[in-house]
Amino acid sequence: MISILTPAFNEADNLLPLYDRLAQALTGAGEEWEWLVADDHSDDGTFHVVAALAEVRRVLRPMGRLLFLEQGRAQGRRMAHWQDRLDPIWSGLTGGCHINRNISRMIENAGFRIEYLDTFRLSSLPGVLGLHYVGIARLR
Repeated sequence: MISILTPAFNEADNLLPLYDRLAQALTGAGEEWEWLVADDHSDDGTFHVVAALAEVRRVLRPMGRLLFLEQGRAQGRRMAHWQDRLDPIWSGLTGGCHINRNISRMIENAGFRIEYLDTFRLSSLPGVLGLHYVGIARLR
């Protein structure tokens, strides 16, 4: 299996042409391959969640996996309340990064089945910013 990781910052217009080139080059290689895009909080819509997951569904090979690492909604009510209050400010300061999205629900709503999910906090960040989701999902 060949895995290709593409870091992306404000690359919305370039991702589809890049995928077309990758598919052209790798389809004849005789090996399975997967394409992973790591968005770095682009403000041009590179990873608007619904559109991006729909695109992942389109380009993901039948047995391919979606590997994700995202900042998301806290599990406790009190912290989630503060995330909701601070999200408009945070989003404005960071070019559209949201701290209150339920990552697992969004991935499942896009037609994926989560096979592995874990959450962790980055101790260097305040609790309201520190919850991260990491996981693996496949198409249903």
